[in-house]
Amino acid sequence: MKKAERILTAILAMMMAFNLTACGGNQGGESATGSFSQEASEPNTGDKTSSRDTVIYGWSNEPSTLDPHMTSDSTALGACYQMYDMLIREEKDGTLAPALCTDYEYSEDMTDITFYLREDVKFHNGDVMTADDVVFSLNRSIASAYTSKMTSAFESCEKVDDTTVVLHLKFPYAAAIGCLSNANCAIVNQAVVEADEDWALNNPVGTGAYQFKNWVTGAEINFEAFPDYFRGEAPIKN
Repeated sequence: MKKAERILTAILAMMMAFNLTACGGNQGGESATGSFSQEASEPNTGDKTSSRDTVIYGWSNEPSTLDPHMTSDSTALGACYQMYDMLIREEKDGTLAPALCTDYEYSEDMTDITFYLREDVKFHNGDVMTADDVVFSLNRSIASAYTSKMTSAFESCEKVDDTTVVLHLKFPYAAAIGCLSNANCAIVNQAVVEADEDWALNNPVGTGAYQFKNWVTGAEINFEAFPDYFRGEAPIKN
């Protein structure tokens, strides 16, 4: 029995070591709102350097799509976090901060949220993000059956002017800002979406830190750092 116990102990130790190694691969992990690890996509502020030019991240299954409004698949949303930005960003410590907006404010009755948009944001194809893109994206997300966990309290979004939009809520909802940090509420390029029904497969375009390079079905999806990212080019290229 002692020999058997020693063998069992050795096997358990090997399994524990393997699990620790595997778990250590995703240092950022997935947050309460589904935010994919952003270690590789932190902006290059000039006060740090990276010795890596490539990060390989393994998924247990292939993403169902790269359309953030048409999936509730966590793997697909994980890929979307690399390519798309939202109005609100979840920071490493779990706090929420403006992303594609510079600021926001609630109405007195807490049923409208006004967002003041950044004017220096480019899509991966070079187009400048507009209020029309934001309104189109949020209304598209609200209309989708896949996003109800995030958008069920949202009524509609409308444009006020070229740099201002208002999100109308069905009722006061304290979690609305947190929901807007989820990839289901990502901002897409209206012109690209309307031009090609297969855009999410052929030409997924966002404003995120990484832009789509290619998708080898059943094998890999490759992204590369977007040089014109408004928060600064990501330090890890691939």
